[in-house]
Amino acid sequence: MWGNCTNGVVVGYLFLLRNEVRKKSNNIMPVREMSNKNSIKQHYKKLTLLIISVDGAARKPT
Repeated sequence: MWGNCTNGVVVGYLFLLRNEVRKKSNNIMPVREMSNKNSIKQHYKKLTLLIISVDGAARKPT
């Protein structure tokens, strides 16, 4: 039950985050865009690992 709840929250957060990233990337100069995309990818990787660890911890029976 907890796993499903956290998944919903995380998906909502990711959706909002993606929208924010899109808004910002539209305003960024093309020169800076490549480095910015890489940092966004890094951020997503970290976030994904965090989500997996949190979700795994939530699913483990105590």
